[in-house]
Amino acid sequence: MSTKTTSTKPKATKSKAAKVAEPVPEPEPVVEAPAIVEAPSVVEAAAETVVVENTEVASMRQRFEALIKSRQDQIADLKQEIQEIRKMQRDHEHAIKDASKKSKKKKVPRDDANPRKPSGFASPVVVSDELYSFLERYSVKKGEPIARTDVTRHITNYIKEHDLQNPEHRREILPDAALKKLFSEPIEPKDPANPDGPKMWSYLKMQRYISHHFPKKQQ
Repeated sequence: MSTKTTSTKPKATKSKAAKVAEPVPEPEPVVEAPAIVEAPSVVEAAAETVVVENTEVASMRQRFEALIKSRQDQIADLKQEIQEIRKMQRDHEHAIKDASKKSKKKKVPRDDANPRKPSGFASPVVVSDELYSFLERYSVKKGEPIARTDVTRHITNYIKEHDLQNPEHRREILPDAALKKLFSEPIEPKDPANPDGPKMWSYLKMQRYISHHFPKKQQ
C-alpha cells in the first residue's frame, strides 16, 4: 500500500510595510506688523523755516531802510539849518567889517537918515496877527516890525519859563496850548527808526514851525 506524501506549501506571508508617520508641521510664529508712525515732513518743516527766515530778513531790511531814510532827512534838515546859520554869520561878519572900516576912518557926522539896513533873519518885518498875539506878553505891538532872531529868542524864553522841554530828551519841545496854536504840525519822528510813527516838535525844526507867520521871502 503506497502512501501519498502531501507536501504542504507554506503560506506566503504578506509583509505589510510599516507606514512611516508624516511629521506634523510646526506652526509658523506669528509676527506682528510694525506700527507705522507718521514722521513730520522734512520738506514742509524746511519750507516753513525758509518762510520765517525770509519774513525776518524783510522786516529787518525795512527797519534799516527806515533808519537810513530818517538819517537822510535829518542830514537834509541840518544842511538847511547850516545854510541859514552861514547867512546869519555873513551878515554878522559884514557888520563887523563895516564897523572896523569906520573905526579906521576919521570920524564923520553920523548919517542917521541912511543907516545900514540889517538883512536876513535880522531884518525886522511885519508878522502875522497870531504871532503878534503871542508876542504881546513881551511888549511887542501889533504891526511893529520885528526880526526873526528876536521872535526866536522870545519863543525860546517862553519855553524855558514854562518848562516845556522833555526832561529826558531836551531837544524835544512839549508845547502848551499857546505854542500849539502858534506852531505848525510836528514833522520830526520821535523814533528815528520809525519815520511813519508819532511825530514831535523840536528845537532843530523851530524855524519850520513858525515860517508861515513871516513874509514869503523869509520862509
